Amino acid sequence: MKWFLLLTKRNFKKPSFIFILLLIPCVTLALMYITSRDTSVMHIGYTCEDEPTESTDKLFHALEENDGILAFKHYPDKGSGEKAIQNGEIESLWVFPADIEAKTKEYFSGNKAPLVKVINREQTEMTEASRDRLFCQLFPYIAYSVFESYMTEELPGGNTLSEEELRYYYTLRGIDEEIINVVTVNSLGEIDQNRGNYITSPLRGILAVVVLLSALAGAMYTLLDIQRGLFVLFSFKKRIFLYFCSLMSCVVPASVTAVISVYFAGLGEGVAEEVSKMTLFALACVLMSLAMMPVLKTPKAFAVSVPIITILAIIFSPVFMNMNSFLVIQGLFPTYYYLYSFTDTTHILYLALYTLICGAISVPLFKKM
Repeated sequence: MKWFLLLTKRNFKKPSFIFILLLIPCVTLALMYITSRDTSVMHIGYTCEDEPTESTDKLFHALEENDGILAFKHYPDKGSGEKAIQNGEIESLWVFPADIEAKTKEYFSGNKAPLVKVINREQTEMTEASRDRLFCQLFPYIAYSVFESYMTEELPGGNTLSEEELRYYYTLRGIDEEIINVVTVNSLGEIDQNRGNYITSPLRGILAVVVLLSALAGAMYTLLDIQRGLFVLFSFKKRIFLYFCSLMSCVVPASVTAVISVYFAGLGEGVAEEVSKMTLFALACVLMSLAMMPVLKTPKAFAVSVPIITILAIIFSPVFMNMNSFLVIQGLFPTYYYLYSFTDTTHILYLALYTLICGAISVPLFKKM
């Protein structure tokens, strides 16, 4: 413990270590700041051909209430909306009729004129996907018009029903319950409603990479100490222990800061789960870096490898996306097992096995160093 505290104190005098440590709160605050602002990936304008009636106005309110990756903005007329497209303010413009309810009834009565006009700046996958939201908003009007058309034209005596009676029979069969039940589960199989904004979703992965970076930095510092002959008077077992303490003195502050940041961003799960997984992950990062030291041997070679390993860890670990086509390469990084452990508990065992393997090969490698 004495050696660990002394080495940790020394690390806080290194500008590079302070920089790595400050990356964690800076990344966390930056992502939280972004989520507090407009996080939409597509901006859609909507307008009306004329003064909107109650039905169209109700539809507009429904659009405004549904936030998410699609952001909606109202324009007073078609001309101002088209100008917004030309200026790059919006990607698409939806032009609705003045009375969406009456227009829908006309459509199912034989007048097959389109209900809505969609003007796109360019045809992309997002503009095509946005039509699903448009159809969701139109569905209640379409459903009622189909019902009304069937009742008045196909059902004997249906044409004698008043508008109030038709509305009554239509709402009589309404479904208040959810048709689709969507839940998110954590690695324990429990329903987890604490997933946060999609912008902050990669935060855990980014912080895991920073913890790995701290371990690699610790290994580089230790190689510099070895080059200076600081451990030459100690026995082989004592030197291995000091190397381990040197790396842990870098990883422990980073991992503690990472766990705190995860909770600060609202992504934390159970305290015991977060701490236990981070502890095992930190140990895996230390032993991986320890095993790399006798292979690369010099601080210069290690310094060259650090950015390469960091980039590869980001690419082949599920930080921003899941890739299952490169399992051999992915298995080389502890970040892969750590991040997947939050959706599949078996990866905890894989992470433990990875840690044992790194620890087992590091000692024989140091004997040959």
